[in-house]
Amino acid sequence: MIQEAHCLGFEEPKKWTVKEWKKSQAVEPYDEMNDLLMDIISLKNRSGRKRLAPKENELFYLACYDLDRFRDFVFAESLWETHPIDEKALKTLEDDDVALMQFGIEWIKGQLFGDSATKLESTKVRKHERGS
Repeated sequence: MIQEAHCLGFEEPKKWTVKEWKKSQAVEPYDEMNDLLMDIISLKNRSGRKRLAPKENELFYLACYDLDRFRDFVFAESLWETHPIDEKALKTLEDDDVALMQFGIEWIKGQLFGDSATKLESTKVRKHERGS
């Protein structure tokens, strides 16, 4: 283990496992989102593509970083008409930013890489449990 002068954690009386510390810091939702983004990176690398086209970059940014505009896009374009999403899941996308981002990442995977495992038909939209 590396000890650095600026890190005061080693002076704390409590000993933590990594799992205990991560749970105490509630990092699980961040790890989950990071894993979803890593899926996109992996798909890009496996595709052999060096760069995304400008329009693809715009879609990626929209779905992953501009949730207000992405939510408008989802409902303005009626994505559920071409990719069935049940009414309860649709309501979740209206109200829950985390669920919308998860949906957006899955949508991007299907749009940019056509990965059959990430088609919207199979996208699972679940209500994000705040504080869990």
